[in-house]
Amino acid sequence: MSIISNESWFSRLTGSLKGIAIGGLISLVAFPLLFWNEGRAVHRAQTLADGRGAVQDNVSNQRVDSSMEGKLVHMTGTAESTATLTDEKFAISVDNAIRLDRVVEMFQWQENEKTQSKKKVGGGRRTTTTFEYERVWSSSPIDSRGFQQSEQERYGSGNPPMPFASESYVAPEVNFGAFKLSKNQIDRINSAEPVQLAQPKVFEFNSEDSKPLKLVDNQYYQSDDPSNPRVGDIRIKFTTIGPTDVSFIYQQQGRSFVPQKFSQGTIALFSEGSKTADELFTEAETANNMLLWGLRLGGILMMAFGIGLILRPLAVLSDVIPFLGGLVGFGVAIIALLVAGALSLVTISIAWLFYRPLLAITLLVIAAVMIFLARRFLRQNRSNVIEIDQPVVLG
Repeated sequence: MSIISNESWFSRLTGSLKGIAIGGLISLVAFPLLFWNEGRAVHRAQTLADGRGAVQDNVSNQRVDSSMEGKLVHMTGTAESTATLTDEKFAISVDNAIRLDRVVEMFQWQENEKTQSKKKVGGGRRTTTTFEYERVWSSSPIDSRGFQQSEQERYGSGNPPMPFASESYVAPEVNFGAFKLSKNQIDRINSAEPVQLAQPKVFEFNSEDSKPLKLVDNQYYQSDDPSNPRVGDIRIKFTTIGPTDVSFIYQQQGRSFVPQKFSQGTIALFSEGSKTADELFTEAETANNMLLWGLRLGGILMMAFGIGLILRPLAVLSDVIPFLGGLVGFGVAIIALLVAGALSLVTISIAWLFYRPLLAITLLVIAAVMIFLARRFLRQNRSNVIEIDQPVVLG
């Protein structure tokens, strides 16, 4: 199914003028985001450096050492539970489990939208929006009432409500040698394995549900034909977390653990498997750098998008001649990226000026070069527009 809409040049121009205020706001938000990100990265790096110097390496978890109380400790060992976790609805029980998860999916219709726009002579725009429908397994309910194509036209009925929800059951206590893991630590254990299911019995399933359960490929199906599912069919799998080797760096507090506070932040490093303190800190430093560069790129693109909205009326004005509008639009995008890059580098430099003056000065020099290139590109683009722009008689 496709919907075609036409927008006049005047309507597009009006919309682009309204976008100037939105673009200005987006650009302004990018400045504090970039500044905050630099400070966050510096504080995190300092916190990790403080932690490296303070950590008590390879502390045994087989006994509670009172001399380690309140200190940052690195431990490795096995997290385990004596709890039996049960999903009463489906009569599934797992012994010695840290967590038991029920994952429910329903076969549903999903709407996919694809939009294509084409400029027209005179500055207007023709937009074709195509809606396509496919059936997918989804653990979240998809509301088909908002679909573009009516349910009756498509398949006769909408997605029904999901009869079951996914559930998680967590052991109240998880042992770690002579210690107990905190809730924060338990929540960070994610190495789940499938529960081996048995053929369901009639009495294990609620009688109000119309279809019985079938066991196929270690999953329960509520379906007439699991190999050829219909909309509304359900499949359910169970996963569990048993004894798991973990490594972490936390503050020892009694028989449990809490994040360690430092002047610039806190340390609570955790990983599955057996890892040294150096490996845990290296992973944290890598994550900090990845977040730093990710937010830098996000801030620059946000600013470029905002500047692009501010300059967009220039491209729309030129769209009276589609070819000319394309050239101006490309120029606007280049200028937006260059200006955003320059302003972002200035912001980053100011933030780093308090921490690494040499790096800040280097970034300021690069920003100056980018501003110079942006001004030069703008002058050249303006000259090209003057040469191309000839009187056009329409009609």
